[in-house]
Amino acid sequence: MASGDITAVKVLYSQSLGGGQDENGVKKNTKRLVCGEITATYLDAGIAVNKLGGANAFGVDNLDFLKLQVIRLNTTYPDAEALPIANYDVTNQKIFIVADEGAGTPANPNVDVTCIIRFLACGDDADAPELT
Repeated sequence: MASGDITAVKVLYSQSLGGGQDENGVKKNTKRLVCGEITATYLDAGIAVNKLGGANAFGVDNLDFLKLQVIRLNTTYPDAEALPIANYDVTNQKIFIVADEGAGTPANPNVDVTCIIRFLACGDDADAPELT
């Protein structure tokens, strides 16, 4: 695996939610909530979610909502001294991390740092059958 690649995706919880709407407001009966954990190596160009199919990496199609939480950068856990934050670039399907959002000049993690990120995603069920 290269720098910026996701090395593991672990689903911790997944539940069918039933009805809702897609990002265009079209009614859907196949919504899913997924809680999981991503392990990856960091690269300044972002963690390549696009290599795993974008939203499919989070266990859904057509991502409606995504919350990311950095659990660990190498051996460092978030604390009062370092508060990392992760965000998702929807257009390029990449995760970007700031190592300490409270710093005067926040920096990215070093290249090849192992990142563990928990996520909560909601979207269309990737396993739902296509009905015609």
